[in-house]
Parts: sequence; structure tokens; C-alpha cells
Amino acid sequence: MEPQRVKTRRVPLRAASLVAAGVLALFLGAGGTGLWTFLSGLRANGLGYRVAADPAADERINVLVLGIDAEGDDIHRSDTMMVISIDPLTRRIGVLSIPRDTLVAISGRRQREKIAHAHAHGGPSRAMEAVRDFLGEPVHYYVRVDFRGFKALVDALGGVTIDVEKPMRYVDPYQNLNINLGKGVQRLDGDKALQYVRYRQDGDIPRIRRQQKFLRALADQAWSLGAAPRLPRLVRELSRYVDTDMSPETVLRIARLAAAAGREGIEMGAVATEPVRTRRGDYLGEEADRGDLAAKVDRLVRGIDREANRRVAVRVIDSTGTPGAAERVAETLERQGYRLAGVFDAARQDFPHTSVIYQEEAMRDTAELLARSLRREAGAAALYRGGRAEWFAPAEGGTGLPADVVVTAGHDIAPPRATTHQ
Repeated sequence: MEPQRVKTRRVPLRAASLVAAGVLALFLGAGGTGLWTFLSGLRANGLGYRVAADPAADERINVLVLGIDAEGDDIHRSDTMMVISIDPLTRRIGVLSIPRDTLVAISGRRQREKIAHAHAHGGPSRAMEAVRDFLGEPVHYYVRVDFRGFKALVDALGGVTIDVEKPMRYVDPYQNLNINLGKGVQRLDGDKALQYVRYRQDGDIPRIRRQQKFLRALADQAWSLGAAPRLPRLVRELSRYVDTDMSPETVLRIARLAAAAGREGIEMGAVATEPVRTRRGDYLGEEADRGDLAAKVDRLVRGIDREANRRVAVRVIDSTGTPGAAERVAETLERQGYRLAGVFDAARQDFPHTSVIYQEEAMRDTAELLARSLRREAGAAALYRGGRAEWFAPAEGGTGLPADVVVTAGHDIAPPRATTHQ
């Protein structure tokens, strides 16, 4: 199915937002009036293809951040790819970096290629499709950042002090790279900062770690010194180098959610990869570690916190008469780490709709997350407070656990959603 072409809107220069400069703003942790002044100047790029519907109010928002070494509107390979996943329920943010050489299937291409090529083959929309198919999760929006904007941001903040782990020397005229950094603590201007985050002679995973280290240093130093006096210059600089397909309203919503999360609410990770070679022995790219990929997607993009879920006992009750309905629900819950307090048939009860029921107000947030997960995995789940006391009490023939939450498997339950990774 061809992606739908939609009109994109130019975000006003004065729009209050938190997504300019790609992922950088999320780590800066701006607050108050600084938040609403700092991030502005987003531009719609006119390509206009949407590859996912806008998320529902309680669904996670996934934004692809592309770092591009490009001039003007020319199409180039992406040098940096990060998925930022914002959870409106928990106010937490996951950041998953994808190595640029990871081999993936790209729409319209006969063979797998490096994921960085997707942008060159079709701009942000093709990159979003490739990342969506690779992760098995929707990508709702993108933010594209020109490397010139990265340098301008660092220079506008007066540079960033960081401990360069080792001497870094590399020259590649084809990529316009001339990296020459010494070891040790030093203050990097925009040009040297870009050299630091682009150095990859020791592999993409070490480079991603350096990028994340640099972003945290940028955030800590910028706001410990106070960036408010520099905001007007930042606004002017960033508006020239950042574009997105988000509406002003979406940008504002993400701004508020990210401000609520703060730096403490951000968790970062990277897709682990292994080198592969063609039959002729030529280096081609990196193969994703499938187990690691699934775990990182669950944690950072889907927001599944198995450690927290293990503290929640869930009882599943079924009177639909549909073979396997309750078991499918139970399997979904167990995959996500929940403890089962029994799976029972309700002989005299008929639950036409799948529901998540809680009794104590302290369990509301937990029940809401569980309901969202079931709607995504099994197709339906309403949220209610109440229920009978015996539904929650330890039950004969069960595990002996009282239930914190009860799930009723109704007639609207669907087969579990298959989550696959290429």
C-alpha cells in the first residue's frame, strides 16, 4: 500500500516546542519560559508522506531523529538515526540508536542494504518506513537535523567540555571528514564536537556511546551555566537547519510531555550488531542481534518494564466459551512479566467485552498501562474500577495470590498481535 500524501505545515518561528534540533532538546531539559522560547523554527520539508496515523491520546509517540550531512534539500544518506519514544502515561522517554550500517529491507530495493541508505532512496518517509519495518513498531513523525545545525548549536552554547577517550585521527574526503582530536579533557567547539560524535573507526556501537555521552554532557553543562541568555541566538541558528512533519500542536504536546519527564526520565540504548561479509569478502554492514533488538524495542520503544510488572498479580476470568481466549490473554501478560493469579472460567458470569478492573486507586496507573497493552496486543480492553471482592481474593485452585488487577476475557478478544523483527 502506497503511503498517503498529506500536506505539511510550516511551524511558526515563535511556536513553543521541544523538538527542534532533533534529540538534543530532549537532553537539554529546559523548563519554564526557556522551554517555550528555546525550541522553535521547525520547518516542514514538503515531502509530505505519512507512514503512520497520529497516535491515540494514551499511545506512545515515536519520533525518528535523522542527522544528515546535506546541503539544502539534497537527498543524502543519514549519518545518525535515533528513535525517541515518549510515553504520555508514564511520562518517560526511551531513546534507541540504530547503527547506520545495520542491514535491513528497504521498500523498493531488491536486496537488503544499510539502513542509512533509506534516506537517500526516498528521504524521511522512506527512512521512517525502514525503521518501522525493522523495529516492528510505528514511527509517527520525524525530525531531521543538518550537521551544520549541530555545530551552530554547540557554538551558540559556547562549546562543551568533555573527556576525549583516546586520540582520534581519520580523513575521508568522500564524506567531508577530517577528524583530528587529541586525548584528554577539552572544550570542543562546534566543529570539533561534530568530529567527536562522527568518529567511527572503532565501530558504530562505540560511536553511539560517545554520542550519548556527549548529549548528556551538553545538557548538564548548558543548563548548569544557564542557557537563557543564548536562547535568541539558538532560535535563529536552529530554524535554518531543522525540519519536521509534525504540526505545531503535536510539537507543543511533545514539549509538555518531555518537560514533565525531565532528564531523569530518559533512558537510552543502542541496537547491538555483529559484522558480516559478502561471499566475496567485502565488508557490507552489520547484522542486528535479534534477541537484543527485541529486548531493546520492548524496553525503550514499547515501554514494557518487566521488573515493575513482576510486582503485579493479574487474574484472568473468562466466560466467553471461546476456546483459548483466556489463555491468549494470559500468555500476553506473562510475556510482559506480569505474575498470574490464576486463569478461571466464570460459570455464571458473562463478560461481553474485555476489561481491566482494579479496586484500589493506587492501582489505577498500573491497570491503565495493562489495558493499553491489551488493546495493542489483543485488540480490546476497557478500564473500570470496581468488581467483586471474590474476584481479587486468593482463589482455590489458583496460585494462592490475591489479584491486584483482574482481566476479563470478552467476546471481542482477538488473536495476539505478532511482533516480528527482521
